[in-house]
Amino acid sequence: MVERDELLEQIQTQKWYQSIPLADGVTTEGETGSSESDKLAMMDLPADLTGTSVLDIGCNEGFYSFELESRGAAPILAVDQHPAAREKFDLIHRWKGSRVEFRPCDFFDLRAADIGTHDIVLFLAVLHHVRHPLLAIDRIFELTGEFAFIEYVEAISREHEDQAVLVRRQSKKPGRFQMLPTRTFMLDVVERAGFSSISVVGSHRKTKLRERHGTPGYDQQRVLLKVQK
Repeated sequence: MVERDELLEQIQTQKWYQSIPLADGVTTEGETGSSESDKLAMMDLPADLTGTSVLDIGCNEGFYSFELESRGAAPILAVDQHPAAREKFDLIHRWKGSRVEFRPCDFFDLRAADIGTHDIVLFLAVLHHVRHPLLAIDRIFELTGEFAFIEYVEAISREHEDQAVLVRRQSKKPGRFQMLPTRTFMLDVVERAGFSSISVVGSHRKTKLRERHGTPGYDQQRVLLKVQK
């Protein structure tokens, strides 16, 4: 019991990004609040995922991997290349006695020839961080067995509703930028990758892009797609 108490103390002294339920109403106090649970509700996944394989790309601290494991999904491969994410993932992994496999690598190092395809692929809030967003969607198609959830940051034009463009937004880090697709552009890219059906299952966090972002005439929101192989 002492070891369990020490582990909980380690968990509670960390600064968390995701709000991960532990036990008896206790959760990690993540800065995203209810964002993960809200997206999970949008996905509308079955309570029983027994025998379903999952690939969680950009898993961060592991909210979705651990949640889907609690529903019976296995095997689950969680991927993230940030050391801080792995450290906190490992704490929750120990706390839950989890069997989720964590792999510290770049997303583009994943190939179906090496890891196979997975029934469900999660690619949530990762697209705007990658250098090659179009290649990323092709890679998701390659790794998907049945369907994938893709969350992206969408550029919303204040003047041209159906504009099909990729918008350059200044990043928080000096000298770096991110690419935000409009809805028309994103749906076209996903369709061209080969997915047979595309559904918009929800959106959230709609905000105005500011002068420092360098994208006059655009706002942004996060959009969650469900795409079928």
